[in-house]
Amino acid sequence: MKGKFLLSSVFMFVFYASNAQSDEVIDSYNKGVVYDRSGHYKEAIAAFTLTINLDANYANAYYARGNAKSNSEDQKGAILDYDKAISLNTVNSDFYCNRGIAKSSLEDYKNAIIDFNKAIELNPDDAAPYYLRGNAKCNLGACLIAIADYDKAIAIGPARAGYYAGRANAEEHIEAYGKAITDYSKAIEIDPKDDYYYYARAVTEATLQHFQSAVTDLNKAIQISPEDADYYDERGSAKYNSDNFYGAIADYSKAIEIDPKNADYYTDRGDAKCDSGDYAGAIADYNSAIAIDPKNGYYYDSRGYAKADNEDYSGAISDYNKAIDIDPKNAEYYADRGDAKFDLENYTAAIADYSKAISIDPKNADYYENRGAAKFGKADYKGAIADYANAIAVDPKNAKYYNDRGNAKSALGNNREAITDYNIAIKIDSADAEYYNSRGMAKISVADSKGALTDMDKAIQLEPDNSMFYSNRGAIKLSLKQKKSGCLDLNKALELGDKDVAAEIKENCK
Repeated sequence: MKGKFLLSSVFMFVFYASNAQSDEVIDSYNKGVVYDRSGHYKEAIAAFTLTINLDANYANAYYARGNAKSNSEDQKGAILDYDKAISLNTVNSDFYCNRGIAKSSLEDYKNAIIDFNKAIELNPDDAAPYYLRGNAKCNLGACLIAIADYDKAIAIGPARAGYYAGRANAEEHIEAYGKAITDYSKAIEIDPKDDYYYYARAVTEATLQHFQSAVTDLNKAIQISPEDADYYDERGSAKYNSDNFYGAIADYSKAIEIDPKNADYYTDRGDAKCDSGDYAGAIADYNSAIAIDPKNGYYYDSRGYAKADNEDYSGAISDYNKAIDIDPKNAEYYADRGDAKFDLENYTAAIADYSKAISIDPKNADYYENRGAAKFGKADYKGAIADYANAIAVDPKNAKYYNDRGNAKSALGNNREAITDYNIAIKIDSADAEYYNSRGMAKISVADSKGALTDMDKAIQLEPDNSMFYSNRGAIKLSLKQKKSGCLDLNKALELGDKDVAAEIKENCK
């Protein structure tokens, strides 16, 4: 999202002076009101200052000047004026309410809540302080509690789009996404010309992986506000997550055109280029991001990832080193560097990096799985089994971890135990051909040739273009004296690109 949800100037009403003051005071004050309402805050402050010089006990003048200062981003100055207004008039709820707004703008939410509480005490039928208190609570992380304040604001009315959007923001934070979408929709119904509500609903839809709905909302936000770079970037992300990489690149490019100094937009476009196979283009974008913000470790990590995808593992390691130098407590950077070292078959160094990642984030199952794979690469099968077991303990519903542990057990000759692991993997994910292939090969080792063929048949059914599966099934059939059928499988493997079977065909299929 674009930041903390906080309504400010909408509630900063400034009224014309009454006849209780002198003509000169009324004249200067009313000039300030005109300036304030037209957005000329500097002139408004000057006019209200003149009013105060003429009547130092005029509470509304301090209040009005505080509003003008707040709208000029001078929140500290605004608070001083609200303090003075309150000292002169302790029963005006608006004074407390707007001081709370200024404190919220300074992220002093606890003291802002005290002001909103006072405003509610003085005027319990005003919806605004409830709404604003809800914002402050949610910004403190108490979004569940904040919902009661939004409910109250909505119940009092009149219906404001911001009240529903505020509640939606709180619901999003407590992961009540369906309710959030309903409230954003209500906000849009009340105020269909506010681009932000479409954007906010799109972000929630994307969280639910409703990417097409997100794109539709962002189209509307862009139609209303075509120069908002964030909207193009967010739409690009929705397209990216739908695997529409070229559409994403177009949107990221538009975001960059509008705001060429935003490093994140280059990184997002780099990600899309990387996944579309344009590694050179991706690296160029990451270079641009780094040039804008050279102290952001994530940009080096992203560039390293693109280099690794392009098999430049040494270059990738250099970038991961830089990312780690910037942020040595980021586990992902060590894990990514470990992956590059793994791809270079430097398993010992990879293990050291995975171990560091685990020490920082011991609840990440993938780090154990990756370290297990590195140990497997060193033929440390017992160590691999221990790491796969740790991965399973963290995430017992991940089929791959059981398959990998099965492979390590099979490598130790414990094929019956391996089959048990493969069974679990298949139970969790019955659509992965690799698990049937693994179990089939293990069954051969326990003299279950019929079961092995059944598994290989299933693997080929699920993935009919995998040459290894035909090669394995062909070898099994040859071992069972099924020469004709076995040779057909080996020739199919050769046809699919497995040149290693040529010698076996020459030897067995004359």
